[in-house]
Amino acid sequence: MIIYDVALWRFWPSSEFPIVDEIEASSPLLAALNLMHRCRLKHASYVAVAAPGGGITRWVNGLSLVLDEETEEQGVSQ
Repeated sequence: MIIYDVALWRFWPSSEFPIVDEIEASSPLLAALNLMHRCRLKHASYVAVAAPGGGITRWVNGLSLVLDEETEEQGVSQ
């Protein structure tokens, strides 16, 4: 597992500060989706994930998180 720096923008372009956090995951995509899930954000208009080596992965057209009903119910009950 690697610790990634993740930044999520709800709207793009935006004058708002992004949602940011360090997320431990096995890939940049999973790190971004993990933070979206923790923030209960179904769509981010712009996403950037920085790896420890300096590489940055970006989703310039946004990223959507789709949960099935069973996963959503587990999140509510925990």
